[in-house]
Amino acid sequence: MSAETRRPTGCGVETLPISARAAAALLLAASLTLLAGCSTAGTRTSAGAAGTPGTPAPAPPPAVRLLDGVAVQPRSFDPSTGGTVQVSYTLAGDARVTVSIYGPNRELVARPVADEPRAAGDHREAWDGRDATGAIVPDEAYYPVVEAASVDGVDVYDPVATSGGERVNPSDIHFKAREGLISYVLPEPSRVLVRAGLDQGPMLATIVNWELRGAGLSTERWSGRDQQGLRSFALDPDALVIVQAYALPDNSAISFGNRQATYRQRYLAWGAEQPTRPLPARDPGLEAIESPHWRQPVHLDKDPRIVLSFPEAAEPQPDAPEEAVRLVGDRAIVHVEVPDPVTRRYLRDQRFELVAFVDDQRVDEAEQAHLPFNWSWELSGLEPGEHWLTVNLVTFRQLVGTASRRVDVVAEQAEHGR
Repeated sequence: MSAETRRPTGCGVETLPISARAAAALLLAASLTLLAGCSTAGTRTSAGAAGTPGTPAPAPPPAVRLLDGVAVQPRSFDPSTGGTVQVSYTLAGDARVTVSIYGPNRELVARPVADEPRAAGDHREAWDGRDATGAIVPDEAYYPVVEAASVDGVDVYDPVATSGGERVNPSDIHFKAREGLISYVLPEPSRVLVRAGLDQGPMLATIVNWELRGAGLSTERWSGRDQQGLRSFALDPDALVIVQAYALPDNSAISFGNRQATYRQRYLAWGAEQPTRPLPARDPGLEAIESPHWRQPVHLDKDPRIVLSFPEAAEPQPDAPEEAVRLVGDRAIVHVEVPDPVTRRYLRDQRFELVAFVDDQRVDEAEQAHLPFNWSWELSGLEPGEHWLTVNLVTFRQLVGTASRRVDVVAEQAEHGR
């Protein structure tokens, strides 16, 4: 079939183009259990998930039912142009109300209503998309926590107690290789990962790195090349595209339009002083459909950027990364590093392995590896000439970093004869 034929599967995985055989599960044959992150039970079936960083803090049920009908509109907005979010709710009786806005790491962002009296009935509170300092929040997903207190007790609406983090199966996955378009449909607002690689071979590119997408049809553009942009492989008959997702908490509002600071920059600047909300208790049955990424800090839980270098070989000039690295002799030292220090510290707290592929065939692995890592690559079995080296860093929390280099293997005797 042509490269534009496509077929979704029940786990958000698609072969590109379609072949007669079914695609093997995900990309790393020896790391299937690491990469199995999509649900086989269908899309979201019930609410559930405890929060992000922190320790669960079970709480007793409220003494009285005061709150009902909590809703957020709109579900996306641009605070840089004056956009606001309306938090509506209904009170069964007079109460003192607090409305707090939290970020994806359960950090307190703003408190538009702080212990103010409200009469029984319907209410609507506005949030202007700014934090406690008055700065416009970074582009991200934010959700409200509403507390109502009366002489009879306290009622708390926290959407993280009953929603968010459920694995979501994107449907109608299509890829048009020649046009460079990947499309899929989400049943609800989600955080999405799109990767590409080769069946029974390496992961070669992360196209969407756990980014926010709304419900409905999403379309992504991809060049068809690997992470470094060195190699086009979308038309390879073994090419795969993988789409995974997990749900946002109910009543999340996605902000956009902030061109001054990313969420990662702002969160790291806030530091440990930012107040966070303890994780609420949740039904243990709901944990079974929870993504392993849900409890991780979203500013760090991304496929990492890794870099390969050859300390004993002459590297190409920085403006010519597509040139092959010339390797002479029976062995070469390959240096594997994660250049970002924050990501590197995060990975050091996790277990991960490094898997090496030569010309897309697995040749070696280092279990429970560390960073930086020096790999002694045996060259004696390779034919002289150009080859592709790819290294995948695979964590036990299902993050995958990838880097590829073109190398030119030169027989030592041929080098001496020059």
